[in-house]
Amino acid sequence: EMREILKYDGMTALLVTHDQAEAFDFADKLAVMKNGKIEQYNKVYEIYHSPASPFVADFVGSGEIIKATVLDKYSVDSPLGVLTSSSSHRFSNGESVNLFLRPDDIVHDDDSELSVLLISKQFRGSYFIYQIQLDCGIRLGCHALSHHNHEVGKRVGVRLEIEHLVLFPEAKTQKSF
Repeated sequence: EMREILKYDGMTALLVTHDQAEAFDFADKLAVMKNGKIEQYNKVYEIYHSPASPFVADFVGSGEIIKATVLDKYSVDSPLGVLTSSSSHRFSNGESVNLFLRPDDIVHDDDSELSVLLISKQFRGSYFIYQIQLDCGIRLGCHALSHHNHEVGKRVGVRLEIEHLVLFPEAKTQKSF
């Protein structure tokens, strides 16, 4: 209601919160701060899909970082195969990078040839968050519609829905988010 009132009156407001859902519901633009300094300021959609740093990526949603190698300005080679984006990135061919993947980048698909091990699942009402494991041992999050209630410990099909690559310089230590 407050957002609607402010919009109707053409008023600007500042909301300080650590609640991601509240920020997404309320804001047109976000400023993500770290140690008292703004890490990124942009539209909500841009911050979620194009985070400026691993900190921002983690702060606005879950995901994992995996290693990848730049093939060209649109593609990387990763444990999931060659991934291509329609938008270019700033890294050099052959450079090792960290690729950030969110659960909505990997979607359960019973008809897919890409098969993974279902490690765990969290019911979210209309969907599950599956924790999957690639054959190389890497674990990632995956979205699955709630009527796909597969058994933990079984193999399931997944497909990639990566529209843009979220890449960061390779760090000396890696953290899963």
